[in-house]
Amino acid sequence: MLQNKKDTNERLLEVQAKYTIEELTGQKVEGEAKISLTTNALSISPKFNDPILLSLRDITKIEFKDYKIALFLFPNGIIVISELGYQYENVAKHLTKARNEIILKDLLMSESIKKSGLLGEIVSPEISGNCEVRLYSTALVILPDQGELIRIPYGTMKKIEEKDFALLIQTDDGAEYKLLKFGEKFKILTNSLAKELNDLSLMVQGSVKDMMPSASPVLAQQLAAIMKEGKATTKQEIEKVSPEFWQALLAQLKALGVKENYDFLDALDQTQSVSIGVKRGLMGGLTGDYLWFLIPICVVGSQKIGNVIAMEATSPNQKGKATYFFKITDRKDYAKLKTPEEVENQAKQVMKIINACMVKINFRREPIIVPTEKLNNPKYEKYKFAITKIPELQILRSLYVGKVIHTSLEQWKQDVEELLAFNLASQDNSMRWVKVREGMTDEDIEKEIEADEVFAENQAEISLSPETNIDLDKIKQDGQPSANN
Repeated sequence: MLQNKKDTNERLLEVQAKYTIEELTGQKVEGEAKISLTTNALSISPKFNDPILLSLRDITKIEFKDYKIALFLFPNGIIVISELGYQYENVAKHLTKARNEIILKDLLMSESIKKSGLLGEIVSPEISGNCEVRLYSTALVILPDQGELIRIPYGTMKKIEEKDFALLIQTDDGAEYKLLKFGEKFKILTNSLAKELNDLSLMVQGSVKDMMPSASPVLAQQLAAIMKEGKATTKQEIEKVSPEFWQALLAQLKALGVKENYDFLDALDQTQSVSIGVKRGLMGGLTGDYLWFLIPICVVGSQKIGNVIAMEATSPNQKGKATYFFKITDRKDYAKLKTPEEVENQAKQVMKIINACMVKINFRREPIIVPTEKLNNPKYEKYKFAITKIPELQILRSLYVGKVIHTSLEQWKQDVEELLAFNLASQDNSMRWVKVREGMTDEDIEKEIEADEVFAENQAEISLSPETNIDLDKIKQDGQPSANN
C-alpha cells in the first residue's frame, strides 16, 4: 500500500515487487520482496532472506524502461525492480523526487528558493515529460517525474522566448529547453523568472554604481549586460564599454585589500587576458556580493613561471583570503606550446572552462581542494558521491594545482613563486602543491582546506571522488566542459 509522509525521516512508499541484483562478477540474485522508500534510502526485504539497504546516494543512475526500474550502484552493480503493476508510475515518481532532492544538495544548490510547485512539462534533448520547475536565487531547476534534475544558472541563459504558452530557453553552451503545459501557473513562471533575472541584473548594476558613482543608468545597464552574475569578463570587453569602470574595479580590489596581490599576478600575464566578475552571496544581503578574478600566468620559454590560471574571490565580509591555481594544460604538454599565440589561445580557452565550471558548482571551493586521500575521513566522506554526478567538479579537481593563503604580502609572493616552480617541475598531473609549515598538524592542514571558503556561511552537503584526468585538446572551443572518466 502506498504511504505518503511529509516527515523527511519517514517512509514515502512501500510496495511488493520482483528484484534482480547483478554484480560486476556476473553473479545474479533475484526474487520477490517488499520495496520500501524513505527520503534518504531504499530497502529491499525478501520474505525469508536478509534485507538490503541502499542509500539514495549509492545510486549513480536510474533508468526507466518497459515498466522496469534499473538502479546503477556506486561503485558497481545493478538492481532491477520489476512487476510493480499499477504502482509503477508512483514508484518511479517518488523515487525520482526523493533522489533529486538529495542531488539538489549534492549539486551545490543550497540557496534560497524563490518559487516552487510550478508543474508542467519539459521538452529537451536530455529529457522530456512531466516536471516541477523551481526558481532559486541564482538558477532555474527542472525536476522531472522520471530522470535527473537540470540546473540552469541565470547567468548562462543566452536567449529566452515566450511563445504560444511555452517558454523557450537557450543557454551559452547551445542547450535548449522548452517548458509548456503549466496552465494558470505559466504566467507565474514567466513573471517569476523575469523578476529573478532582473534582480540579478539590478544587483550587478548596483555594484557598478557602488564602484563608479558617476556611471549613468544606461552605462550601468550596458556593463551589467556583459558582466552577468558569476561571469568573469575580460579587461578588453569592459574597456570597450567603459575604460573608467576598469579603473573602478581595480580601485575596489585595493579597497578589499588584494590589489597588490593582483598587481603581482598581472605582471606575470603575457596574454593580457585578465578577467573580473561579480558573484551574488548565497545569503543575499547577509553576506554581500563578491568580486572575483582570473589571471593566466604564462611566460613562454620560462622555466619558473607558467601553465597556471590564478583565481581569487573576495568581499568586504570575508575573513580569510587565498589565491587558487589551476593548470592551463597537462604538465607534459605545456612545453609543446611554443608561441605566445598558442599559449594565449589555450589560456583563454581554459579560463572559459574554469568560469563555466565555477558557475555550475555555485562557486564552492572546498570540494575542489579536499585531497583524495582525505575523502575517507568522516568529515569529508560525504563528498565521494557528487563528483560522479558533477563533471564540472571533476574538471576543476583535475586542473587544481594548489592554493596560497594570504599572510604577509612577502610570504604570499614567496609561496606563489614556490607553487609556480613546483607546477613546472612536476610531470605528474595528480600532484598538488601544499604549503606545509614547520610544526603543522593534520588538524592545521584541514583548517587551511576550509580557511577561506567564501561561501562557508551556507555550506551545501556535497560529495566527491578522486580526481579524473581530462583531455584539454577535446574541450570545445565554446568553453563547454567535458571530462574523461
